[in-house]
Amino acid sequence: MLAVATNARARLVRVWAMQLFQREHSNFPVPLEIILRLLEHEDAEVQQFGAKMLETSSALATLPVSEWLKLLQTKNEEALQLVCDAFAKHVSGDRLDLRQCIELASVRPVPVARLGQRYLKDG
Repeated sequence: MLAVATNARARLVRVWAMQLFQREHSNFPVPLEIILRLLEHEDAEVQQFGAKMLETSSALATLPVSEWLKLLQTKNEEALQLVCDAFAKHVSGDRLDLRQCIELASVRPVPVARLGQRYLKDG
């Protein structure tokens, strides 16, 4: 179902696949690589679907900072806010160096900049 959600050209087919997955397989542990593909999809609905999966992923606690920084490049604003919330929940400030905090605080998407400012203020 997830392959259909990411590869289908028709929006209707993608929406059907996402709804079917949520209804029938919502407890299935989705690998982080697939969640990343969903977040990088050109369709905003697919990105939001990926962001919701990210929230419940068991891999977040052990995700390296470099992968988190990739996640913070999500283009969809709603999905990005969910990623920022998950980042704040799972990444403590001591895992970031000063350069990373400054980079986060000075990027264009407001949710990411606020996150960076928070880490600078707390550090």
